[in-house]
Amino acid sequence: MLDVSNGHEHYWPHSAKLELQVCLTDTLTLRLNNYNLGHEALAISQALHSYFAISDIRHIQLTGFEQSTYHDCLQQWQAKAQAGAITFNGETDRVYLNVPTQVQLIDSGWQRRIQLQAQGSHSAIVWNPWIDKARQLSGFADEAWSNMVCIETANVLDDHLTLNAGEHHQLVLEISCTTQP
Repeated sequence: MLDVSNGHEHYWPHSAKLELQVCLTDTLTLRLNNYNLGHEALAISQALHSYFAISDIRHIQLTGFEQSTYHDCLQQWQAKAQAGAITFNGETDRVYLNVPTQVQLIDSGWQRRIQLQAQGSHSAIVWNPWIDKARQLSGFADEAWSNMVCIETANVLDDHLTLNAGEHHQLVLEISCTTQP
C-alpha cells in the first residue's frame, strides 16, 4: 500500500491512498484501489503494465480491439480506427480508447489464448519496441522484443479519472490462459 496522505506534499501535493491486491489462483487478479483522502477533486491516470512472454511477436494477434479507436504515439498521436485483430510488423506504441472489458492474446506458436478481463477501465496501451528501440533500452536484451508484448489496462487520455473528495475507484485486471490445439 502506498499512502501519500501525510508528509509527502513535496512529492505530490494531494492526499490519496493506493492499494494493490494480487490474487493468484487459476487466474491472476490485480486490483488497484485508489482513494481520494483530500478535500478537493483529484484527477489521475493509471495503467497496469502487463508484459507477456510470447512465442514470436510476428505470429500473435490481439482480439477484442476491433471496435476501438487508437492514438498512434509513433505518428504524432494520430487518431485511427482499429481494423481487425492487432498484428505486429514493426515498433508499436498505441493508446486504445473504448476498449471492451475482455480482450485476448492469441499465441498460435505456444498454442494458447490469454484472456484479459478488465473492470473500471475503458482504455489500454499496446506496446512492442521492435528491433531498433530494443537496442536503445537499457536493461532490455537486444532480441527480447521478439518474445514480448505489453498490454496495459489503463485509465488514460479521455478515460482518465476524477475522484471527488472521499471517493474510491477500483481498477481490476483478471488474466487467465487456455490452451488451444
